[in-house]
Amino acid sequence: MGTPRCGGEGTGSDMRCVKTANKIMLLAAPLMLLVALVAATPSPAQTAPPVTSSLTQAETDALVDRISTEVVRRLKTEGLAPAAPATITAATPAAPAQKAKPTAEAPMMADDSMDEEYVRRFERAGSIFIALPALGGELARIPDMLTSMPGGRPLGSYLALLLLAGVLVIAADMAVRRIADTLRRRLAAHMHGWRGVGALAVLALLDALGLIAAWLVSHGLLSVWFPGTLPQSRFASLVLLSVFSWLLYMFVFRAALRPKLRPARLVEISDDDAFAIFRGIGIVVALVLISRGITRVLIAIGAPEEVTALAEVLEAIVVVAAFIIGAVRQRRPAARFFLGLSRRAEPHPTIAAISHHWLAVAIPFFLVLGIARIHGAVMDQTMVAEALVITLNVVIGLLLMEAVTGKVTRLVRGPHARAADGAPHLPDVVARCLRFAVFMIAGLYLAELWILDVLALASMMDASRVTAGVLAVGTTAFVSYCSFEAIRFLTDRYAARAYKPVMPGAEEPDGDTPAVVESSRAGTLVPLVRVVLYATLAILVTLTVLSQLGVNITALIAGASVVGLAISFGSQTLVKDIVSGVFYLVDDAFRVGEYIDVGKGKGTVEGFTMRSLKLRHQSGQIHTIPFGQLGQITNFSRDWTTAKFNLRFMPNTDLEKLRKTVKKIGVEMMADPEMKDEILVPLKMQGVADITDSAIVVRFKFTVKPNKPSFIQREALKRMFRVFPETGIEFANAVLSLQNLGGRQEPS
Repeated sequence: MGTPRCGGEGTGSDMRCVKTANKIMLLAAPLMLLVALVAATPSPAQTAPPVTSSLTQAETDALVDRISTEVVRRLKTEGLAPAAPATITAATPAAPAQKAKPTAEAPMMADDSMDEEYVRRFERAGSIFIALPALGGELARIPDMLTSMPGGRPLGSYLALLLLAGVLVIAADMAVRRIADTLRRRLAAHMHGWRGVGALAVLALLDALGLIAAWLVSHGLLSVWFPGTLPQSRFASLVLLSVFSWLLYMFVFRAALRPKLRPARLVEISDDDAFAIFRGIGIVVALVLISRGITRVLIAIGAPEEVTALAEVLEAIVVVAAFIIGAVRQRRPAARFFLGLSRRAEPHPTIAAISHHWLAVAIPFFLVLGIARIHGAVMDQTMVAEALVITLNVVIGLLLMEAVTGKVTRLVRGPHARAADGAPHLPDVVARCLRFAVFMIAGLYLAELWILDVLALASMMDASRVTAGVLAVGTTAFVSYCSFEAIRFLTDRYAARAYKPVMPGAEEPDGDTPAVVESSRAGTLVPLVRVVLYATLAILVTLTVLSQLGVNITALIAGASVVGLAISFGSQTLVKDIVSGVFYLVDDAFRVGEYIDVGKGKGTVEGFTMRSLKLRHQSGQIHTIPFGQLGQITNFSRDWTTAKFNLRFMPNTDLEKLRKTVKKIGVEMMADPEMKDEILVPLKMQGVADITDSAIVVRFKFTVKPNKPSFIQREALKRMFRVFPETGIEFANAVLSLQNLGGRQEPS
């Protein structure tokens, strides 16, 4: 602002401050005197003119408060000490009113303190960004501090020994892993079934042995080469701890990527992609640990606050730059890594979208992380930056968990997503439940971190209640999800064994009736039972969650009953369809996979809902018919079917020979491996059905299962057409023979 700042150097500044303060006091003194006189006058015995009686006691108190606050604000603006307002406040009789009405002054005082805090922080930011020379001086002071204490080694030999210690720690990890290299390859060659899961666990244990060896070597070197609490020992401890932290990170990503063991790799990517991602992660982690270590050293040597803050700013810039450069360089291998997380041949649309657009999410996140860390270093507020780092670690952990569960399920269930009978596999169900639990826990943890800790949207007491309620709701959600998965697993598995849907091309070659699939009554009721269980479970879960959140569910149950009754009266047709469907199912009138005729349409029962039936016509069309409109149902697929057909023979045919020949054909068909399981009663001649002028009509019949009656009939006709001429049995022809009764026949 344009007012001169008090407290500066020089007499001119002091004189200006004194003059400004005098002007304020001269302006405020008459007003304060008037207020004191009005407040001191006894109001009950006073008969004052309208001008003086227009101010009530409350208005007078408020006026005193405003004048006092204005004087304090002006004095603070001019840089003077607030001693005068305190004297004024003590001299006025409105002091009790100030205590009774604290809201008039407290917000303004809070605003002033906030302004002072922001001014202090911006001044700190200015001092931070001009502390670059001081940072160089503090870094140059580190070698002197390492060698200043008595009993320390010379700087050159100390650094050489420290470098050797770091190399030995890394070499210990590599040596143990190299010794177990042969065993590791043997384990990778047996990646199938539960044996493969065990091999993965043993591989992780072998890598952990290398990590344990590195930890033992590092602690042994610290106790032998760098004992005590000298600066050299503390610096060596920091360096070796950073080296071990780098090995720990590499252990986690090595277990996931396996650059040299493709069969044990958790995701389906190439060796080049795995090595590129692993190398990029190693470089980024090393840069992060080095920059973080420099900041810790500056803090340990007692560097000024602005110097350590500048180091944190530079650390944030280096880390974010490393993240962004590494992400851009590894964008294609990382995209293939995301695609490798899919458990199916065709990636899920969500996974495909992540693989194509992950960089558009990662780079803004890294930029926000860098800005948050810089802001935290400058303003001394690190909560947001720490929350972002925790969020990043949680996301990486979820990706690794997804890779582990995907690999385990692929090993257990084999190369196919479903079992041989088409039913879902149990490992898939277990993996989905575990994934849901992990994702739910991660989501609840991040929500608590951001909502309660970072944003502080609730007090401690409210936060504890919210946490307890969220845990209860999360437990209920997990139990309900596992129940849903168990219901789906059991019903799908039973339905897969009981019924296989008729696909295009499964029709009988004559095109009249499709191939019929045997289906049990329970298999038909499975979809309906699943819907009922789903609805019941959903209602129970909803009511449980609402009760845990403190909602009175008694009123909801009563209201739902009334609404359900109103809907039932207003939807009589819907109720009729549902009730009719229930009775059709109770009567076992049809099953899924059977061929039926309902008058309004005919076809194979492909499925049904609570309200309607779906029939697949042999031409491919689907008829959806409400249960209330079905009427009479003719089922062509139940138990057995008898096929009857007529053939025309010459009038002089030997019927006994025809009967024996047909019986022989029926016996041969019963012995055929392709037809013996279908035929219940063999082909036989039923008798003469009709006699015409030029032929004798004979009826034949056979009884078979309702799966392929047309196929059996065609096979019988084919055999009869081949065998009858060999035995002298002739089919009737269409030639009509005419005979003249008397008269001379004319030559034709």
